Amino acid sequence: MGDSNIYNTIQSEFNNYSINQNLNITLNISILSTLNSTISFVNFGSTYIPEEDVEKFNKNIFDPLCRYNNKLIGFPMRVGISVLYSNKELLNKYHKDIPKTWEELISTGKYILEEEKKINNTDIIGYNGLFSDSESGFCSVYEFIYSYRNSVDSPYPEFTSQEAINALKMIKRIKNEISSATTSTTTTTTTTIIIIIIIIIIIIIIIIIIIIIIIIIIIIIINNNNNNNNNNNNNNNNNNNNNNNNNNNNNNNNNNNNNNNNNNNNNTNNNSNNTNNTNTNTNNTNTNTNNNNNNNNNNNNNNNNNNNNNSIFLSDDKYAIDKIFDKSAIFVKFWLYQKPVSENLSYYISTVPGIEEGINGSVICGYNIGVSNRISEENKDAAIKIVKYLISDEFQTKIVKDDIMVSLVPKIYKDEEVCKNIDCELYNSIQFCARTGNKYMHIDDYITRFRKYIFDYLYGEKEASYVLQKVEDLIKIYYISLDPKKSYIGLISFITIIVLMAIMGLSIVFLFFENFMPFFDFLPDGFWIISILGSIIILSSCLVGIGKISIIGCYYKFISLSFGFTLSVIPISYKLHISISVSNNFIRWINRHKYLYLLFFVLIDILIYCLLYFEIYDIEDVVVNDGKNFQRCKIANTIGNVVLYMEFAYKFLIIALILFLSFIDWNINSIYYDLRLVTGVIYIDIILLTIYFLLKIIKINNFKAYYYIYECLILTFSISNYILIYGIKVIIAFLKKQNVKSTFINKINDKFINNKTTVMSTNISNQITSNYSTTYNTILKTNVYDQSENDDNQNESTISSNNRKSTSSSIMSKIMICHYSTETNELNKNREVSVLYKINETN
Repeated sequence: MGDSNIYNTIQSEFNNYSINQNLNITLNISILSTLNSTISFVNFGSTYIPEEDVEKFNKNIFDPLCRYNNKLIGFPMRVGISVLYSNKELLNKYHKDIPKTWEELISTGKYILEEEKKINNTDIIGYNGLFSDSESGFCSVYEFIYSYRNSVDSPYPEFTSQEAINALKMIKRIKNEISSATTSTTTTTTTTIIIIIIIIIIIIIIIIIIIIIIIIIIIIIINNNNNNNNNNNNNNNNNNNNNNNNNNNNNNNNNNNNNNNNNNNNNTNNNSNNTNNTNTNTNNTNTNTNNNNNNNNNNNNNNNNNNNNNSIFLSDDKYAIDKIFDKSAIFVKFWLYQKPVSENLSYYISTVPGIEEGINGSVICGYNIGVSNRISEENKDAAIKIVKYLISDEFQTKIVKDDIMVSLVPKIYKDEEVCKNIDCELYNSIQFCARTGNKYMHIDDYITRFRKYIFDYLYGEKEASYVLQKVEDLIKIYYISLDPKKSYIGLISFITIIVLMAIMGLSIVFLFFENFMPFFDFLPDGFWIISILGSIIILSSCLVGIGKISIIGCYYKFISLSFGFTLSVIPISYKLHISISVSNNFIRWINRHKYLYLLFFVLIDILIYCLLYFEIYDIEDVVVNDGKNFQRCKIANTIGNVVLYMEFAYKFLIIALILFLSFIDWNINSIYYDLRLVTGVIYIDIILLTIYFLLKIIKINNFKAYYYIYECLILTFSISNYILIYGIKVIIAFLKKQNVKSTFINKINDKFINNKTTVMSTNISNQITSNYSTTYNTILKTNVYDQSENDDNQNESTISSNNRKSTSSSIMSKIMICHYSTETNELNKNREVSVLYKINETN
């Protein structure tokens, strides 16, 4: 039944139902396409459609066809299924059964083709395949692979599985062995061409021989004339000689003539032999030419066969329809015809074969019916009533019983009344296969690429495993897996990260070893632990890159990198603050409240993290042409970009603070080498953070490269912070194998004595300087007082600018004084003594 008749039937059936039920609804069907409609999905199922009306459909087919993102978007209205048409006349003629497997289809097809060839029936084809460059071709490949599953209950085979590879090989085998309409014709044509070529070659050989003979005769005649002329000249020249000489000469001439004649004869014979050899070579050449022509003809015939096979396999729906109605095919794969067309066909209709009897596959195609969200509530209610009627048992049973359409309600095909009118056994034996789309690309794009890859094998030179891997790449998301069967990268990375984290964590114990304590006087023990913990947290973010990407993983990576950086470097800024040579109330407060100082920076991070409530992250599907798709974290909205830029700005402010403090403390003797290491850490962090930020802008479309680059950056970030801040001190402590306690005590004693002497001399110097300063200031004040009255007006005009310059100059002077200072303030004077006290406590 044509499409228009089907839709007219649906329309009239509902309108009659509406009149009988007094619904006051009239249905007018309009065909929609992407050109005259818009697409949006709203889940009306749970609100308008009873659950029992949904559950009665075949769930395995209904869900892929009618649900999108777990939303009910429609119901199956027009359903088409593919079947096998088998030529009744030919099967009965040769006593063959309808094939149930692909092997049976090949053997039956080959047998009938050979038998028909014997009676000169060269217009028949074995099997059309319907592997066209259209949606039908996609469906044919898809259901063929489904027919190669291991059992009836087995799921659809993986595209990279052996079942799928075997299916493609069988498709190509069918194409090469029975999908040819020109088998016998090609053989006859080839024989005729060979005979004609042989005749032409013989004629050419005869012509060549005649030409060679004529050339030889001409050469002989020319040679004889030349010899006679030479003899006459010799006779004339010798006439003045005596008779004996003449006689001798005549005899010699005769002998020469005889010899010449003999030589000429020999030459003639040789020429004849050469001619014969030439003829032989010509024959050989002709034979080779004949063979080459035969080979070329065979190649051309093979190419013609392949082209014919390809043209049959690539044929469209029209070709299949023509073959069904002109009965010029043994087997045809096509969509199911309904009554009354199916009743008048000269073909048996059966399920498409499978790898073994009892296994088959048929792709479902067709159209769904849904409700537009862009209509009034009144029309929406009317549309819901129409949908309810069209999916009702009453309507579904009627269209099946009258063989108008196929229904996806299984119980209908068990109704005895229905089965009296249709072949319920056929419908119940068909194993439906719903084609799945691709959520990563448009369905049309997916189908086009799918066909392209498969056809590269069927009609090209690519391997089956290669093209199936390409098909798998279209629907698969790749990621770094812990499964060693897929790759060792994930497992090796995981073990490496865990081992490094364990080494960092266990290295904390060196803080409590007596001989190691003096090497860790740069920071308090608590801050050492916090800094190491920061490096561990940074390193832990690498674990997020292993396995499938998740939203939680995106947030954890952001927080771990940010928070880990804060914990890693803020203890350093604390030390640099309290090491400034000039002490003030702020520095003294930091020294007394170091953990509050740290908490201040942590709270800023937490405030920024509060903005994560707005769900700033989403997972982006990266679809790679002719590559491997993967996923990555993506900023979902403007707030996300604001949070990201705020966090980067905050981290660079911390870096700027540490660099500024490093400049101020640059020449402090007690932290001289530590400060160089800290500066190295900061510069490395600047480089790595800049690269990390730039990579967020640059799109990397290779999932392995994406993983390697980001994880190497984070790994370098964490390890460099750990080694340059803490790890290098552990290494130095190991290298200096000595009694640090006694050495350290002597060092403290020496410093104590030197400091005492220095303090005494400093006091005397300060007293002298103070007395001098007092006298000088008194004299200066007197002079200034004497001149003050004369200069008041002039000083008032410049006092404001001098104050500003004085303030600016004062700040810069203090910074430079601190920069060139070599001694820290009094807050750090007793640091080494406290370390010694801690050493004594451990004993």
